[in-house]
Parts: sequence; structure tokens; C-alpha cells
Amino acid sequence: MRARLAISAKVEYNCRMLRLRELIFVVSIAALLSACGSSSMTNSNASGGNSNKSQTSNANAVRNDVEELGLRVNVPFETEELVWKEVADGKSLIAIMRFTPENSAKVVAEAEKIRPATRVDVTSETWFPPELIAQADMTGDDRLAGSSYAANSFLLPPFTEGTLVRIDNTDYFILNATAK
Repeated sequence: MRARLAISAKVEYNCRMLRLRELIFVVSIAALLSACGSSSMTNSNASGGNSNKSQTSNANAVRNDVEELGLRVNVPFETEELVWKEVADGKSLIAIMRFTPENSAKVVAEAEKIRPATRVDVTSETWFPPELIAQADMTGDDRLAGSSYAANSFLLPPFTEGTLVRIDNTDYFILNATAK
């Protein structure tokens, strides 16, 4: 009889603990969801108050949305990786794109039709992909060596000038587009 009571007490204790864990889990999820919701409300309210400040901070934000970039420049092939940002004045943007090896060859072939490659060095920035930052660190001067091409196949109005640099030994390209 005592054994049954002990087992019954343990079962009851375990059930209560399980319910407590479930309750903690549900409350945690609810807190996370409400925090996400209130954050977006705060951001939307803040952007309505001072749109100039919001646009300036958004212009310098690093983005990775290919559709949004596609509204500004042409992205002729599907990217494997993408980060980009606009310069605060809105008259230039920098995009780092990684293509498949096959698409990289196509990008180079199209660009070479316009003008042959020239050798350049690009200064690495903190928002570049980790692989490029590591490659720049190996040089000791935060520089990336590459071949520069005309970026004509990427440009859309208002961006009328630009360069496309393929970083040596990678399938990364750095697009620098400028509006005049």
C-alpha cells in the first residue's frame, strides 16, 4: 500500500511539473511574439514621426533582399549570396553578389564584351561577407584584389555608371553603381 501511495505521489508530482513546464513554455512563446509585435509597432510609429531621419538610417542599412535590389539595378542571374547598401545620398549603391561558378562565367563573358578587365584593389568593409573579410585580412592591408569590368548589364536608371569587380579566386562580385 505504501508503495502505491509513493508511486501515486510521484506520478502526481511529475504531472504537475509537466503542466508547469508547459505553462512556462506557452508564456515564453507569448512573450516572444508580443515582443516582436511591439517592436514592429515601435518602428512604424518612429518612422512616421521623422521620415528624414528614418530614410538616412535606412539608406546606410545593409540589406539582402534581391527583389528590393532588383528595383534599383538589374540582377541578370540568380545569386547564391547577396548583401548591399545604398550610400546616404541615394546616388550610389554597393552590392556584393556571389553567383554559381557557371553564372560567374556568364557574368564575366557579358562584361568582357563591353570592355576587357583591368586589375584593381578594393578596400574591405565590415559589412562584407565573412569569406571576403577573411581574404582581405590575409593581405594585411584589408584589400581585395580583383578584375574590374563595366557594369552595363546591371545598370538601371537612375544608375548610369558603375563597375563590377570579380574578387580573385572567388565567385563574388562587387557592384558599385552611381547615378549622375
